[in-house]
Parts: sequence; C-alpha cells; structure tokens
Amino acid sequence: MSKALKILAVCGNGLGSSLLVKMALESVIAELGVYAIIEATSVSQASGMMMWPDVVITSTSFFKGIESVIPEGMHVITLQNIFDKEEMGKRVVEYINNNPQFNK
Repeated sequence: MSKALKILAVCGNGLGSSLLVKMALESVIAELGVYAIIEATSVSQASGMMMWPDVVITSTSFFKGIESVIPEGMHVITLQNIFDKEEMGKRVVEYINNNPQFNK
C-alpha cells in the first residue's frame, strides 16, 4: 500500500471557504484513486499545522499570509483560483507524478 498523502488546504477564514476547498480536493483525490488525508485551515491557524502535511495547497493571494511559517523544503501548490477544480486537479496530479511514494 502506498503512503497516505497529507494535504493541508489553507484558505482565508477557515470555516466556509476551507470546507469547500476540502470537498473539492476530496473529489479530485477520489478521481485519482490516491489515498490521502486532507485537512483545511485558515491563514491565521496555519502556522500550528505546518509540520503535519506533505503538501500545502492555497491561493496565490493567501500564500503571502503563510509564506513566513512554511518550513524549508515544504512543497506548496499555489492556485490562481482555489475553487477551480480543474486547476487543482492538474496541479495535484503534477505533485503526485513527481512524488511516486503517493501513487496508488
């Protein structure tokens, strides 16, 4: 069995928007058939979770709010539109293809 991919979705306020992003990510991951654990958080709470994920997904606008707390070497996927499922899927596939330990 492959390693679980741990994804942290970082959104502006945390509750509503991050839940929508988490649901979109779950859909993308299910389509890919990849085993993943997805958590969502707000920009203000992200610093306390940065040691957990393999990859962080956020929008280009929210990235500025978390840039200073991202550990060295942490992979971050920044999206122009964090609610664009097609862009999200494409970028997640790129990440998985470059990190074979997460392939099914």
